[in-house]
Amino acid sequence: MYLPTMPTGRIVVACYRPRPGCADALLALAPTHHRRLYDVGLVTRRAPVLMRARDGALIEVFEWKSLRAIEAAHHEPSVLAMWEEYGKVCDYVPVGTLAEASELFSGFDALPVVVERSPLSKVYNHVQVDARVGTSGAVSRENLESIAQAGYRHVINLLPDDNRAALEGEAELLAQLGVGYTHRPVVFAAPTPADLDAFEAAMAAHAGDKVWVHCAANFRVSCFVALHGRRQLGWSSERAQELLDEAWTPDDVWQAFLRAHMP
Repeated sequence: MYLPTMPTGRIVVACYRPRPGCADALLALAPTHHRRLYDVGLVTRRAPVLMRARDGALIEVFEWKSLRAIEAAHHEPSVLAMWEEYGKVCDYVPVGTLAEASELFSGFDALPVVVERSPLSKVYNHVQVDARVGTSGAVSRENLESIAQAGYRHVINLLPDDNRAALEGEAELLAQLGVGYTHRPVVFAAPTPADLDAFEAAMAAHAGDKVWVHCAANFRVSCFVALHGRRQLGWSSERAQELLDEAWTPDDVWQAFLRAHMP
């Protein structure tokens, strides 16, 4: 049976010691770290914590989505480029090398910076799949503007027009923003194989684009994207489950649909 499991988030403590003359450059770079990982679907919504040790090293506490996400980071071009930026201004050091680590209650200075948060995190129940695919629940006009500004070229909407969460004039708004639109409404209480086929056809038609997929609460979408990943993209069952865990615990109707169509 395809049943939900506990999320597999991995909280880490990273320590960056600035190279000589690079303290200010590191301080400017550090607040962007979490947002850049979030935008490619590798870390959770949990807000990171940035601190400074007495010797000037910066400490960051943040949460990877899973061990799989940590491994995926080593193959994501934007993350590799970011790590090169870090490599120019700091060295990674074990937290245990800090003097504070030997204290019973290790204390650090709060940093006078604001950690950048992705504007996409404001979209209802946003789950970033990877660098190319974002998913969410219902969207607003402001959300669509953020989605367009983030470089998404096509939106797939699984929400029926008569749903109270539907955005009136969504197609027209996206056209004004230069973003394509596909509407494939799915009745929440009665998803069909034809619905899944239509969704997968839309994803295949825009395989080269950054695509945003939404419904009312990211329930329909997370199930369809998980199925698509398993059926068409070679995802492991663990990766599909990770996506579902982030969005919701499927009800009986959707559990049955997942069991019927999951490889």
